[in-house]
Parts: sequence; C-alpha cells; structure tokens
Amino acid sequence: MTQDSSNGIVIERVFDAPRDLVWQAWTDPAHAAKWWGPGGLKTRVDELDLRVGGAWRYVMTGPDGAEYPQHGVFSEIAPPERIVTSAAFEYGPGMTQMAVMTYAFEDLGAQTKLIMTHTPSEAFDEQMIAGVTAGWNANWDSFVDYVPTLVG
Repeated sequence: MTQDSSNGIVIERVFDAPRDLVWQAWTDPAHAAKWWGPGGLKTRVDELDLRVGGAWRYVMTGPDGAEYPQHGVFSEIAPPERIVTSAAFEYGPGMTQMAVMTYAFEDLGAQTKLIMTHTPSEAFDEQMIAGVTAGWNANWDSFVDYVPTLVG
C-alpha cells in the first residue's frame, strides 16, 4: 500500500489467474456477489451496467442484518485493462465517503496484477487510511479465496 500525491490510496495485489479470468470475476455480477466484501459479509449485486455512464450498486450485509450500500457510475471501461468509476460508500446515516476508484489489470501471463487507486473526495486522516486499506485488503483476500474455484 502506498499513498499517492493526490492523497489517494494505492493497493497492488497479484492473483494466481490469467487477466481475462480476473476481469470476468471482477465484472460479472454472478461472480462479484460470491466474493465482494470482507469475510463475514454477504454481497447483493443490485446493478452492474459495465459501460461508460453505466451504474453499479452493491449492498454488503453483515451477520446482524446491517446493510452497507456502495454505488457509482463508470467513467472509463477498457476491457480487460482498466475501470474507472465514481464510488459512494455508505457506512451509516450521514456517513458516506465519496471517491474515484481506478482499477488497472496488468497481464502477467498465468497471473494478474491488480492496481487499485482509491482517491477520496476529501483528505484522509491516518485512521481513515488504516480503515480503508484494511477493508480493501480483506475484500481482496475474499477474491484470492474465490479465484481457485474458477481456475478448477
């Protein structure tokens, strides 16, 4: 994890699957619902219109039934290389974080490097950086667990 000059968070992860498969698992609602979110949360994909101007909406649900909606609009789609989207992460009443999310999928042959940049609309303090970084890494841990089910 690094922090870039725009006060964004950059997280890189290498997955043991070819880029086309990682792209499919990332962009297909049936797959996304099976891995999106940190462990212990379930995700409902209400919308995933993967085109420039298209919207997405995921709702993570905790064991206690609490819902954590996330949504945005895609501003750039370049299969299977890049996605840029706005994002609103709702943590509770009056607790919404706005950001621009950029995902770059780098082809490493049998592996894929995913580089995510989370650029918030407001500067992060150290506590927010730690929370966002932990959340995304837990999300990607779920993806790491899911990928072998696709590779077979």
